[in-house]
Amino acid sequence: MLLPVPFCNISKSRRRVEVDAVKASHFAAVPRLRNPDQITRLEEDMVSAYYGAGTLYATPQRLEPLL
Repeated sequence: MLLPVPFCNISKSRRRVEVDAVKASHFAAVPRLRNPDQITRLEEDMVSAYYGAGTLYATPQRLEPLL
C-alpha cells in the first residue's frame, strides 16, 4: 500500500503516522501497484485521487456543504 506524504500526519514523539483522509475500513480498497518496486504516473494519480476523494467523501458528515 502506498500513502502520499501530504495525506499523512507524522508524529515523531509518538512514533505514529495518522491518516485523516480515509477510515481504516477504506484501506483495503486502495489501488494496488502492478510492480511494488516502482510506480507509474497513472498509478500515482489513482492513489492520490483515492486519498483526495476520501478527504471529501469518506464519511457521511463530509458529504454535506459546510455553509
